[in-house]
Amino acid sequence: MSVKLRRILDNNRVADMVTELAKSLGTDIQVLDHKGRVLLGGNGAAPKGGAEFEISAGGKAAGKVIGAPSAKNVADILSHLAELEGEKRSLGKETLDKYAEITMVHDLSKLLSKATSASQTAEITLSNAMKHFGADFGVVALMGGESGPSFLALEGEQELVRKGFHAGVALWEQVLASGDAQVVDDCSKDARLKKNGASLSLLCAPLKAMNTTLGVAVLWSQEAGHFSAKDITLLQTLCLQTGLAMGWSLLYDKLLGVVEVVTDASSLLVQMTTPGGGDS
Repeated sequence: MSVKLRRILDNNRVADMVTELAKSLGTDIQVLDHKGRVLLGGNGAAPKGGAEFEISAGGKAAGKVIGAPSAKNVADILSHLAELEGEKRSLGKETLDKYAEITMVHDLSKLLSKATSASQTAEITLSNAMKHFGADFGVVALMGGESGPSFLALEGEQELVRKGFHAGVALWEQVLASGDAQVVDDCSKDARLKKNGASLSLLCAPLKAMNTTLGVAVLWSQEAGHFSAKDITLLQTLCLQTGLAMGWSLLYDKLLGVVEVVTDASSLLVQMTTPGGGDS
């Protein structure tokens, strides 16, 4: 099973531990994934004259550490953590995933119950989904309006997100029509997506309230094959929760608008029917 080193270092406690270990060993380090992307120690250039030490798990290279000879200790520890991560994912992945999913759905329900607007609902869901799925970019957008999509929440570099969204309109429309979430392992090979250079894989699900489809939630990763088929089910569940909460918020906003119109009309009627009330 392939272990993603980035997911291990996304744990702040692990990242802090590795940084402190390097300091105690008296060496500057850089940690890179198997594609050469810097995961830790990216504030400067790689240590001058630094040696490279492989990080491996299950007999496969997961990345490397660059630094003084003592940096091999860091690579060994990260290899051990990667092995443990691989074992955990192999032996208890399904159980752990189900527990994490149930917990996330439960926690999200509590957070959404406190949201007071559609945009706040979208921001809560997107923020939690980005963290859970390890996405690089994300958006929640309403669709179907005459003026085009309405972005309720964006995560990541906004220009890239907007560019990526407009490049995938054909796919979003298909998701809206079918009502089913979809995953794309390699965006560059999907004819429904215009080339935008912003991502290599994506996960998309519709936002539905009752029998109405409101829009879509899209997560992108700069890593091909980042999302799995199981992620589809979870994101669809999260979007169902979000769509229902958002539907009530949008309905409430409409009702407030109606109340304001009726109130204004009533006030005007009172003025017109009150003796002297219509005089200017």
